[in-house]
Amino acid sequence: MTSDLRFREVVLLFLAGCWCVFLSILVFGVMRVTEFRFMPWNLFLACIPYALSFWLRWIPSVKLGGLVLLPWLLFFPNAPYLLTDLLHIQKLVGHEWHGLLLLVSFALVGLMVTFSSLGHVHQWLEAKMGFYKAWLGVAVISMLTGFGIYLGRFLRWNSWDILRDPVGLIQDIAVRVLLPHHHLRTWGVTLGFGALLLLIYAHHRLIFTRAKN
Repeated sequence: MTSDLRFREVVLLFLAGCWCVFLSILVFGVMRVTEFRFMPWNLFLACIPYALSFWLRWIPSVKLGGLVLLPWLLFFPNAPYLLTDLLHIQKLVGHEWHGLLLLVSFALVGLMVTFSSLGHVHQWLEAKMGFYKAWLGVAVISMLTGFGIYLGRFLRWNSWDILRDPVGLIQDIAVRVLLPHHHLRTWGVTLGFGALLLLIYAHHRLIFTRAKN
């Protein structure tokens, strides 16, 4: 990605973020709707991996890249996680149109951040490891992200809990890995969201490649 294209990407995401902030002010401040106050915080968390992905272009090797990729992967599920906030659509009684607009806006901007961030990582992996290994890496990242979405949405773990309560987090992960037949919802969510993320990203990448050529 050229510097000019990356700059335009940043500007577009900034404008999309401003749109979400504007909607938040309108819904929270003017319309006095309090049910969705968590949305700006979720968007902020989604932007952390996007910021981290910029550091990769200065990392010369895959081994050193782990210093950025590990924290990036830890926070990356926060971006597509915004899609699951659509579950709160059930709270729209009495403020349907603006609540729906708010939820959908945050979800779609979350997808924009997701694919931009993953695109940076994919581009770096491809430069270091080649085409096929890079796509394998994207597939693995997608499945791990699906698992991360499950941990956040259904078990209510946060990215920083790896430091706050690592034992509890590891125990919850271990029991689902060692006894998968007892946790079918875990793997349904993991495979479902992982596959969806991979398919939509592949389509996004195809369009990006076609436009570049």
